[in-house]
Amino acid sequence: MITWYEMKPVELDYLASAPAIWTMEAEVRAPRQSVWEAFADATTWKDWFPHVEEASYDGSPPYGVGTIRRSNVAGALHVETMLAWDEFSRWGYRVDQATARLSTAQIEINEFRDSPTGTTVRWIIACQPLDEFTFLAGDRPMEEFLTELHEEAMQGLEAFLKIR
Repeated sequence: MITWYEMKPVELDYLASAPAIWTMEAEVRAPRQSVWEAFADATTWKDWFPHVEEASYDGSPPYGVGTIRRSNVAGALHVETMLAWDEFSRWGYRVDQATARLSTAQIEINEFRDSPTGTTVRWIIACQPLDEFTFLAGDRPMEEFLTELHEEAMQGLEAFLKIR
């Protein structure tokens, strides 16, 4: 039997008021449209984002704000609602339910902008973390852990886009 934990249904304004906000940036040597398309295609996440075992949207395309995304990350299941779907510039979601209790409210937003080498991807996590969330980082500061995870994901995305 799976236990689901309900999260607070926060909106984009939570980016300014969450108790914990982390922002990471990394470069991807690929055009912004290609980066956007990989983010927007939930089925590709398992090919480039660490620990993502599966991700998909409910329903049929077109997808956008309000679409439900389901993911399995390191064995933890998530139900998410898309909050941002601004083609080629912003994509993100709120976590509505999860089988791992890491926070009581959480949104994740990714922003894309052109850079001299391709695309800068900014990842923003805004949440009300529980002790289990910060436990993920081990002995490292959370910012360091998330920065390394983001850099690994963007390197994976870059490699995925080269062979695609």
